[in-house]
Amino acid sequence: MSKDKYRKNEIEALLKIIKKQFSALQDTYSNALEVKEVPFELKIKIKNYLENARSILDYLMCDIFGALQIIPKRKIYFPIFKVHKGNFSVQLHSKYSELCPALQKGNQKLFDYLERLQPYHFDMKWIADFVEINIENKHSRLTPQIRYENPSLEISNNGPGICLMDGASVSLGEGCSISLGGGYIPGGQTISTNSSFTADSSLQVKREIWFGFLFNNEIDVLNLLTCIQEKLPVIVSQIYKLLGL
Repeated sequence: MSKDKYRKNEIEALLKIIKKQFSALQDTYSNALEVKEVPFELKIKIKNYLENARSILDYLMCDIFGALQIIPKRKIYFPIFKVHKGNFSVQLHSKYSELCPALQKGNQKLFDYLERLQPYHFDMKWIADFVEINIENKHSRLTPQIRYENPSLEISNNGPGICLMDGASVSLGEGCSISLGGGYIPGGQTISTNSSFTADSSLQVKREIWFGFLFNNEIDVLNLLTCIQEKLPVIVSQIYKLLGL
C-alpha cells in the first residue's frame, strides 16, 4: 500500500482543525460560565469537536488495517472496550477476527499499545467518556450539560499553605493547631470552604468559586476536552511510529 493511500494527511489536517475548534470552544465556554443555562452554540461546537476527534481515531484504525494489508469484514472503528472481559486479545478478536492474529504476529508492540489505551486502565478512563458522549451527541441528542459551582479555600504564608476544594473541611480538636511559616491556625474549630474560621493575621486567606459544566451530571466538560486535546496527538504520533509510517 503506497503511503499516499494512508489517511495520515487527513489526520494531520483534522488535528489542526480540532486545535482551532478547541481554542474557540474555550472562549465560548468562558463566556457561557456567566449564565446559568448552557447555550446551544456551545453544545454544537462541542458536538463538532468530538466528531472530528473521533474521526481521527477511526482513520488511525483504517491505517492499521492498511499497513497490515488486511481487508476488513465490516466498517472500521477504533476499538474501545470499557469493561475488561477475559483479555484484550479475546475482545479484539470478537470485534475484528481478521485483525487480531495478524497484529499479534506482525506487530506485537502495536497490539500492546492498543491494549494500553483501553479505558479499564485508570489513566485512560477519559477515552470511554469521550466515546460515550460522542455517540450520544451524534445519534441521540446534544448531551445535557449543567453548570456547577466549586468553592475553594487557600491558606498560605509566603510559600507553605493548604488548599481545600469540593466542599472539603478540616476539623481541629482542642489543643491542636496548624503552623504555616510561623502563622498559626488554632484548634477547636472546623476549617472549610463554606465557613469562617480564626487564624493569625499574618496568613493569607484566599476564597474562590470555580465554575464549570458537567456532561450527564458527572463528566467535567472542559477537563474531558482538554484531555482529548492533549492526548490525541500523542496517540497519533505513537501509532504511526509503531507502523513505521
